[in-house]
Amino acid sequence: MKVNWKALRDWRLLGGGKLGGRRTINQRLVILFAVLIGGFVLVGTAYLGVVGLNTAAETTNAKVSEFGFTVDRINVGMLRARREEKDFFTERRGDYLQKHGAAMTAIYGAIDQAERLAPDDESSDLLSEVRSYVKTYHGTFNGVAEALKRAGYDNNSGLLGALRSAIEDVEKLLARQQQQNVELITSVLRMRGIEKDFVQRADDKFISAMTAERDRFAASLGRAVLTADVRAAIEEKMKAYQATFLGLAASYREIADETQAFDGVARKVDPLLGSLAAKKDRTLLDNRAAHTFTTRVITLLFIGVLIAITAVVSLVLFSTRRSITTPLGRLTSTIDAITSGNRDARAKLATGDEMQQLGDALDRMMDERGKFMQTEAENERLNNSIIAILRAVSQLGKGDLTVRVPVHEDITGALGDAINHMSESIGKTLGQASASSEQVVATSKKTRAITSQSRESVLGTAQGMNEIRATIQETAKRIKRLGERSQEIGGIVRLIDTIAERTNMLALNANMQAAQAGEAGRGFMVVAAEVQRLAENAKDAAHQIEKLVGNIQVETSDTIAAMDQAIEEVVEGSELAERAATQMQRNEEMVDTLDDVGKRLLGSVLAFKLPPEYLLPHTAHSEAANSWAAVA
Repeated sequence: MKVNWKALRDWRLLGGGKLGGRRTINQRLVILFAVLIGGFVLVGTAYLGVVGLNTAAETTNAKVSEFGFTVDRINVGMLRARREEKDFFTERRGDYLQKHGAAMTAIYGAIDQAERLAPDDESSDLLSEVRSYVKTYHGTFNGVAEALKRAGYDNNSGLLGALRSAIEDVEKLLARQQQQNVELITSVLRMRGIEKDFVQRADDKFISAMTAERDRFAASLGRAVLTADVRAAIEEKMKAYQATFLGLAASYREIADETQAFDGVARKVDPLLGSLAAKKDRTLLDNRAAHTFTTRVITLLFIGVLIAITAVVSLVLFSTRRSITTPLGRLTSTIDAITSGNRDARAKLATGDEMQQLGDALDRMMDERGKFMQTEAENERLNNSIIAILRAVSQLGKGDLTVRVPVHEDITGALGDAINHMSESIGKTLGQASASSEQVVATSKKTRAITSQSRESVLGTAQGMNEIRATIQETAKRIKRLGERSQEIGGIVRLIDTIAERTNMLALNANMQAAQAGEAGRGFMVVAAEVQRLAENAKDAAHQIEKLVGNIQVETSDTIAAMDQAIEEVVEGSELAERAATQMQRNEEMVDTLDDVGKRLLGSVLAFKLPPEYLLPHTAHSEAANSWAAVA
């Protein structure tokens, strides 16, 4: 069913009046559709809210968890730094200082990351305070480390190394002297003992003891028997030793001060880190509690929306079902009454919806049925008139043009009159066609006879042409053979000419031999002369014969060419005669076809049953019928 979307904008439809009032089924479906859509939207919104809250809570939890992990890294880094600090102070090696620097770098990185992940301002403030104390601690530790580096990690570095070097130089100077000064050596040993005690305890009383021992050493040095150079060198070395010792004492005081400062700073960092961890734990618990509460509220709202949607949909479905089943039962009862023969039964529904439209349509259909019964008799009469026309048309279709269609006073009267007029026109036309067909048949007979005679004459001409062409071809063959024989005669003539030349040469030789023989050969000379004359005559005759043979060959070639041209002309004439004969034959076939068509046309016309006034005269009609019978 098509939903009326315009009804969605009608407030009365969606909210006014009672939900089960007089409304159409389409409107009820619109309400149901709107309620479902609204419910789905609410459900979808609630679902998206839950998903969004879960996502936000998970994101916040992840951020807080990562924040806590970073805080733990700060704590671990601080513990590592304190461990490296203690190892450095205990072992006094540079590698522990490098490890302490790496631990502080990791702490600064963790603090930076924790500041980016801080969930609130309180955590940020705590991190800022931690950063401040860590920087202070790092600075004080670096100060202590620099002071220790200046003082020296061991007896070979820093001020300790310089102190040791100075006192050892004094000992070496004293050891080179031949006369050992026990008092000076004892004083040096006491100063070295005071030095070690100060390095180990860093007490100021050892500074005073060192000063007093230095004065005693100076007094003993003044009493000692030494050269001026040695005395000056020892005094210089002792001055350096005393200055180095005082610098070492100052460094140790600085170390003590710096150590006390960063110990206090370190003790303050630990509570701050504990507060930061506690803040992290509280933030995580608060976030989880808020998420749980929001999820519970949205879940309850989700359940309430589902219950409301279910109630509204059930109410609409119940109202729609009731509005359909009751009128449908009324329609069913009405249809049963009509089926039983009660033609006056009507539904007369007043529901105001589509079922009323269906009932009104049924009532109008029953009203129209009475009118249909009135026109049924008229249709029966019209049907009988049409059947009569169809029968007449069927007879006309069989060739009976004497049939006339009955003309009634209904709407078929004009059709019957038109069919009668058409059959009369066809009868006249067929009569004219019959006369024309008879004329065509007669004309075709005459034309066929003339065409047959002409074709026989043309065929005779073509046959004579073929005989002439055969005779000329035979004569040309004989003339060619005559030319070949004349060529053979020419060869014989050339042979005779050759024999005459050789005979002439023989006669000439015989004459020369006879002249050499003298009188005895005179008779032979006469014979030789006669033979020579005969040879020349034979040669002349051969030349004349050769000219005659050449003339014969030329005339033979001309004759052959003329006969070839005559043959071509005869062939062309013969082809023209054959084409003319073929055309005559085609014309004769066309005439036969025309005669056959005329006979068939005449037979088709005679197959119709025409009125007497359209028939041919008796003689022509009988001849046409005989012709048609012959064709059949």
